[in-house]
Amino acid sequence: MIDWSKSHLVECNAPELSELSTWFSELKQAYQQETNPSLAIRKQRLQALKTQLTRYQDVLAEAMSDDFGGRSHTESIMADVLAPVLDIKHVLSHLKGWMKSQRRPTEWLFKGNKLEVRYQPKGVVGIICPWNFPLYLSLGPMITALAAAIDV
Repeated sequence: MIDWSKSHLVECNAPELSELSTWFSELKQAYQQETNPSLAIRKQRLQALKTQLTRYQDVLAEAMSDDFGGRSHTESIMADVLAPVLDIKHVLSHLKGWMKSQRRPTEWLFKGNKLEVRYQPKGVVGIICPWNFPLYLSLGPMITALAAAIDV
């Protein structure tokens, strides 16, 4: 097992670690207040993210251009804004089916019993992404996590 606290690959100063720890604690508390949000709440959160992405697409593209030192506006919109919006549309259209419990067959010894898989949220996650497609590579996992009712 790797002890990440002693890793020499990335050095973080104490205030940054303390801030991350605080954010993580706040997310865990929020998750405890609502451990299994309804379909409507999950859809509302995804729709809000989609709305903000489309509303601020030009601002986001401009910021990415500044960060990359002249990245194409069209490339930023297509790769980092449009792709997550399309992901959200896909998730919204399939989410209800993904949330349904699924029946499973039982062994012959337990034929009188019913077996089903119930999909339930598991908690809180953090997302780490590379720099080359900052929105798409961070929002892709975030969209999936929001659909699964996992706090990010």
